[in-house]
Amino acid sequence: AQMNETLEQLEQLIEINQARIEVGEIGEIDLLQTRLEANKFQTEVFDLRTDFSRLNAELNLMMGAWQSDSLVFTGNLEVDGPVESLQALLEQTMANRPDIHFAQRQLEFSEIDVNLARAERLPDFSLIAGYHNEEAIKPSPRFGYMFAGFRIPLQFSGFNSGALQVSKVNREQARTILGAITLEAEIELREAYSRYQLLMAKRQ
Repeated sequence: AQMNETLEQLEQLIEINQARIEVGEIGEIDLLQTRLEANKFQTEVFDLRTDFSRLNAELNLMMGAWQSDSLVFTGNLEVDGPVESLQALLEQTMANRPDIHFAQRQLEFSEIDVNLARAERLPDFSLIAGYHNEEAIKPSPRFGYMFAGFRIPLQFSGFNSGALQVSKVNREQARTILGAITLEAEIELREAYSRYQLLMAKRQ
């Protein structure tokens, strides 16, 4: 009804502009623009009527019989929203999104690589101990001796420093990727939550 009233007002505006052209207040371009707006709005009204007829037919089919050409529902639609708070959604997102899980695992693996590369740079100390017996050698006099030692390899260069640096770079890269994915997920969620609030307000 409201759209039909608007359409009638546009038609009246066309008549008014036609009269204004005759007295020279406006040009034909203004009248043509008004007619185009009216035709465009009339097309939208026809499309809405077509959609309404289709939806009304589907609704009567769901009701099991043809009730009326125009069904009118009264009352308030009370539907609780599925969302409690934005913070709860953020926590669910961080806990359930697969891309965040994957980025977290990559960061954990890079931490392990750094620890392994750091461990490989430590000197390989070793303790040597033993007993030697010369009794089996003849005709030498028999004697035995014990020996012990502590071996410390000398590092003449920064062995494995390159691998350690690469692992650290990979760790920082994994941390950056995780931060970017987390931020992207939060932004997407906040945008969706804003649209949801607008739709809820529109529904009310």
